[in-house]
Amino acid sequence: MKNIHVYCYKLSRKKQFYLIVFLFLASVFLVAQTPEMVSIPSGSFVMGADSLNLPEHPVTLSQEYFLGKYEVTVSEYTQMLNFALSQNELLIIPNTSIMNSTGNQQELLDFDSNECQIDFSGTSFSEQLGTELLPVVEVTWYGAAFYCNMLSRMNNNVELYDIANWSCDPYEDIGFRLPTEAEWEFAARYNDGRIYPWGNEFPDSTRANCFGLGPGGLTEIGNYSPAGDSFLGLCDMSGNVWEWCNDWFADYSLQPQIDPVGPDIGIRKVIRGAGWMCTVDQLPAACRSRNYQDHSYYDFGFRISFLPVQTSVPPDLELLQQSLVYPNPWRISSGVNIKFSLPARTIKRVEIFNMKGQKVRTLHSQYNTIRWDGKDLDSKKVRSGIYLYKIVSNCGKIVHSKLLILK
Repeated sequence: MKNIHVYCYKLSRKKQFYLIVFLFLASVFLVAQTPEMVSIPSGSFVMGADSLNLPEHPVTLSQEYFLGKYEVTVSEYTQMLNFALSQNELLIIPNTSIMNSTGNQQELLDFDSNECQIDFSGTSFSEQLGTELLPVVEVTWYGAAFYCNMLSRMNNNVELYDIANWSCDPYEDIGFRLPTEAEWEFAARYNDGRIYPWGNEFPDSTRANCFGLGPGGLTEIGNYSPAGDSFLGLCDMSGNVWEWCNDWFADYSLQPQIDPVGPDIGIRKVIRGAGWMCTVDQLPAACRSRNYQDHSYYDFGFRISFLPVQTSVPPDLELLQQSLVYPNPWRISSGVNIKFSLPARTIKRVEIFNMKGQKVRTLHSQYNTIRWDGKDLDSKKVRSGIYLYKIVSNCGKIVHSKLLILK
């Protein structure tokens, strides 16, 4: 601000006025990019529903986070595209596709679909008339993640998605991203494990947009408010569009979990919330489905998540000394578990070394247990002997311990 003040002093009063107006409008423009968000408290809940053949299991979310009150609209997505265009981040194939221009190039928006709500004039993007407040659709998972990155850039946050490989650690830093599956369900069912976001009352035409209850197409965000709102005031958590989540789809673990982020790799991404073509039996908040990252549909959209503070590691890492290798000693014919008592997100990695100090393997944590199959970096079984394992936390603290391998 000091530099701006000096610069303004050298300008004429008329030019100073125009500069101030420009800066004001620019600030308003950036604020306008960020969808309205709702604070979600930390807490624990039972995720899943046995009645839907989704095994129930305890989950704890250790920190407050924010979730979009509404699904991202056509207007908001269009504004992002124009910003990305100004940043030279887009590759546009006229009337066909919109892709990211750097990194691992992927289709963001199915531009040639009849259901696409956005036009391109050759120099800028615009919403089709009457679609401004509809949830954006025909957006791929990549397109949803890319939106989060651009939103982070506009707000001077960290771009959490590495578009070289589209990976994302949800708790690594401060930035916008897609919600984890656990975050989505916790917010939708808060704070009493309700069946639907609005409670346990059966769906009707005042609460959700789905097949048989809605108008037969998309409805504007908030159209079913307040009757269909969640306890915390989130809108359209069931019906209207399916919503992309950050996680790869996999069967649930029945073990208690803290801040779960899903598996490291997968085939399809989780989608939640059901779309306007779904039947009533798909509206429960525990219901889940999945689809491929590069697919887009007329009822696929998303909402955003934001962690207000960077995940911190408890200063007392002595708990790491409670880490266990079992069985110890163990036979190479079977896998070994390295278990620790802190949440998995506080553990950056586990490294295995032989007694010569040579690194044998690097393992990344998933939940509260890391499983090592006894193979080295070349996928060969290691020899019998004593090995060291090093647990590295996100704050850089390290704990060493030993394990014995027998053939």
